[in-house]
Amino acid sequence: MTAVPPTSTYDPNSFANNHEVVATHNYLDLYPDFERKSLVGFADITLQALIEQPTTVTLDARTLVIKEVKMIIDIHSAEHTEKKEVELFDYYISGEKEVSEAGYPQAYGQPLTIRLPQNLRENIKKGDKFTIRVIYNTLPVSEAVQWCVFAYIC
Repeated sequence: MTAVPPTSTYDPNSFANNHEVVATHNYLDLYPDFERKSLVGFADITLQALIEQPTTVTLDARTLVIKEVKMIIDIHSAEHTEKKEVELFDYYISGEKEVSEAGYPQAYGQPLTIRLPQNLRENIKKGDKFTIRVIYNTLPVSEAVQWCVFAYIC
């Protein structure tokens, strides 16, 4: 078990460690699974290091099932740019009970803490950008997704 991290220095309603790394771009690739009332897919998050050799990336999550977290690199050719998944990262998502016991309201969601491997973080300098891919699905109770009841028109 990992302790629930403190809230952000810049945003008291977020667990993100945006004093160390900041998101500069997000790309979502999701598809709806209507039968399971879930969104399934991934988010590519490009981050910029605000410090030398950050050890973790902490993101806000809520009612998500995280499948994997990977490093993504761009491979450029004359015809196109291809994204390649390179390395799996260790991660930990705090449970709702842990967050509550740490004194935070449920509305804050849960921190997703991603540990950057030493061989990667040694090469990250202040100002460098890197991309991580979070593969996940939402739960039927996710408040960000409201599913239509067939008897009604949405």
